[in-house]
Amino acid sequence: MKKKKILTDAIDFIKQNDLSEKDDDLHCAVISFTICQYLCIRYAGIKDISLGDVALATGDGYAFTYCPQNPYILYSCFTNFGRRRLLLTGCSFDHQNNKQNPEKDWNHLVKGINSGQLVQINGPEEGIIFGYKDADDINDRKIYFISKWGPNLNGIVSWESFKKLVQNNGMGIQFFKEYNASLRATPYDIIKQILPVIVDWQENHPGKSECFGLKALQQFIADLLNPSIPAKYNEIYNCHPFIYQEAARYWQGQFFFSLADRVNDNIIKHELMEVGKAYHNASEEMRKFRINNIWQEWDNQPKREKIVKYLEAAYDQEKHAIDKLTKITTINPIRSDK
Repeated sequence: MKKKKILTDAIDFIKQNDLSEKDDDLHCAVISFTICQYLCIRYAGIKDISLGDVALATGDGYAFTYCPQNPYILYSCFTNFGRRRLLLTGCSFDHQNNKQNPEKDWNHLVKGINSGQLVQINGPEEGIIFGYKDADDINDRKIYFISKWGPNLNGIVSWESFKKLVQNNGMGIQFFKEYNASLRATPYDIIKQILPVIVDWQENHPGKSECFGLKALQQFIADLLNPSIPAKYNEIYNCHPFIYQEAARYWQGQFFFSLADRVNDNIIKHELMEVGKAYHNASEEMRKFRINNIWQEWDNQPKREKIVKYLEAAYDQEKHAIDKLTKITTINPIRSDK
């Protein structure tokens, strides 16, 4: 008889730990990759990792991303993600990207479920697998999905639907492997190793550098103020890629507040608090832009200019955060971390 395994507590666990179920203002329903990683870590029993830790590890809030020809270029923010995840969370995952091979992905997800872990499926959007049912006839296989954050697969998914998803998108499959608290970076190491990356990515992003950083946010604002840009252009970009970044900045702000509490250097502590506030403010201004947008009246230039002022305010806050981070990276911090 073919095997079936379902992590029966997964749905209740996710309802209890998915913060977007508790407060929509926290924006976290839309950090799809980050929140799926966080849920996998929490389900594995690791309790001392925050969503801010995971958000900073992913890097999707490091540099504003704008590339209208390819909105999913923001996924290049995950460059060196595995190393940052180890430094910031102490967690490693068993990851495979089988390049549109559904059978290999099936084998990997079965391995993850059999090990008792939630399985994350990613690229270009996200979902969590919490069970499977094998069958003598391959077409009768079933996959148990929760994916409010991404692909239109939810509940009990047929093999045919799963196969199409993999073939069309080349999904990556990963699940929690192990936790080693001793590998987590100290505040000193974060300041010396992680913060300079955020500053550097404003100009030298590993993706197409012109699509990232403060200059990319400036270009987005300029294009939105251009009367020749149709409403649909704005509407497409304001969906997944924009709200993804809005959420990341909220949780990145939370991380810097936490980091400030863990350093002894009062100058650095103050600057880190300023960074946290700036990222929170940037996220809030992005949220105002998103919820007040006026697609049906986008040709009304005065109204367009009024709405874009929220993004201009977000730019000011983002620049303030980067200026403060640049200053912090020039200070030699005291190594007596908490």
